[in-house]
Amino acid sequence: MAINITLPDIVVERIQKLAETSEQDFEDVLLRMTRLSTQLLPELDGDDIASMDDELVLALASSRMDVHQDLWLQELLEKNSEQELTQEEKIDLDVLLGIYDSGNLRKAQAIAEAVKRGLKTE
Repeated sequence: MAINITLPDIVVERIQKLAETSEQDFEDVLLRMTRLSTQLLPELDGDDIASMDDELVLALASSRMDVHQDLWLQELLEKNSEQELTQEEKIDLDVLLGIYDSGNLRKAQAIAEAVKRGLKTE
């Protein structure tokens, strides 16, 4: 499927720089970033946490990053502290850190909701 989208200039510039540095086509870098983003995002149905049933709130409150994602993230963080990452690894690290941060935010919101409902103690 082909689609047309308008990206902010800063996003285009960053992708172009990554493409040039890694000697890849712009489209290949964009496709890789998109695939990583969608593969690593947790499955969410878009419902607000407050409207979720107790079981789902508790599940979200105890959720963890996928094991494979977490292992890859730890490996990249360790490698990054020891040596320079490749451009592909830098993209992966950026995406994984975003997933980690958004997952932790969502988890914290679910914990707060569970405490509010009396399902969990602080």
